[in-house]
Amino acid sequence: MPPQAGTAPYTKFIASDEFKTRFQKASLSILDACKPDGIFLDESGRPIDVCSGIFLINHLAIFHKWDDIIRKTFVQCFMAAEQGVTASGIFACYALAKLAINDVEFDLTQVSKQSHYTTVPSVHYLIKELLDDTSGNLLSSVLHNTGTCGQLNIQTGSKTKITLEVFSGHNFHIGVDPSFCVQSVNRDSALVFLIDGVVESVGEIDHFLRYCHENKCTALIIARRFGDDVISTLNMNFQRKTLDVIPLKVKDEISHLNIFSDLAITTGSNVINDSSGQTIVGFDPRGMVVINGLRCSNKNFSFNSKTDATKSVKNRIKKLKKRIYAEMIQGTMNKEDIDIFLRERINSLSTNSVTLWLPIGSNKTGLYEFISSRFNFGIGVIDGMCKTGIIDIENSVVNNIFYDLKIAFLPANILIHSLFIARNIMTSIKTAGGCIVIEQVGKCAHKHA
Repeated sequence: MPPQAGTAPYTKFIASDEFKTRFQKASLSILDACKPDGIFLDESGRPIDVCSGIFLINHLAIFHKWDDIIRKTFVQCFMAAEQGVTASGIFACYALAKLAINDVEFDLTQVSKQSHYTTVPSVHYLIKELLDDTSGNLLSSVLHNTGTCGQLNIQTGSKTKITLEVFSGHNFHIGVDPSFCVQSVNRDSALVFLIDGVVESVGEIDHFLRYCHENKCTALIIARRFGDDVISTLNMNFQRKTLDVIPLKVKDEISHLNIFSDLAITTGSNVINDSSGQTIVGFDPRGMVVINGLRCSNKNFSFNSKTDATKSVKNRIKKLKKRIYAEMIQGTMNKEDIDIFLRERINSLSTNSVTLWLPIGSNKTGLYEFISSRFNFGIGVIDGMCKTGIIDIENSVVNNIFYDLKIAFLPANILIHSLFIARNIMTSIKTAGGCIVIEQVGKCAHKHA
């Protein structure tokens, strides 16, 4: 009998043959949806296809009324693959669906031996085949502007249409002190003085100012606040052309909590703060470092990257990306907090970055998730091709698995990893005697027997 409201949980056993039949039916819907002409459309008319990842799986589950355990099996397949190789999730689900329909034997070692180097035209071909025209063109523009080591950010803001903003070098959201006599300064080079605190009086930096005057050098002094007499002195000497010292103010914002640490790594400078053991008065200006290509406004400060800081900067970016991944998995920080505390720091540390601005309200209309998922998929595909080469589908020993996708090749790591995950899950399903389903009104739990 079906479950009744208020009754105890209702348990039934789905035998192996029955589960196999249902699973194969769901598998056919995945294979059809992944064909070039099998595109679904969401409520906004946007395509739901192989680039949509887990959204495609959930859409098919609802549309074809899959049993929830079948949906969860494909979701598990997708997530297991993605944790190992980005963009492999949907191909793992596709391979699992193929294995559910046809029992295909293959040797992954032999498959891996068929990989070979790729070319730039091959990269453009696969992106064109897998992504829709709009997403593909946007991704190509991003890659053209950032190269292979740039940073991509997707934001919603005050733009009325999709816009790309390109930054070269390091870019920090700090600006010239609003009380300084000029609000825009460009210099070929300058010394850097970092003070994670307040410069209360001119007396604290008198030796620094004398050094700059005597050596006729340009310098930036970056602090959280400047006393009135400090700004007055800097203004007067700047206008008289006896000093070329520009004060940059770090606003008292929570997003600037670690900014001096990031400035220190990118410039190679020491920071004067409570834990450094140094004082402003005791600082030796002869130890200051030089940065090049600096551009200062009342909102931003940018400069060219330094070759000797490359390794340290890359290590910090790597740590921040790992933290973002951990926060997203654990759910301890929402997207807005991650953007403020972590992504903004990565943007400043990156030598080349592109921000893709989406119209206001894109979070609510689904455009943000749509673009993000497709960019993540496309970048994963490109990364796989560049790092591991490609495997031609037609000449591969697994051409009967991926041939219906109508693409000439796949990145080697994506193809091999997706087959590995799909085979493991298919083996687990075959060895199970069936499926126990425990149902209750409003709730449903599933276990493999």
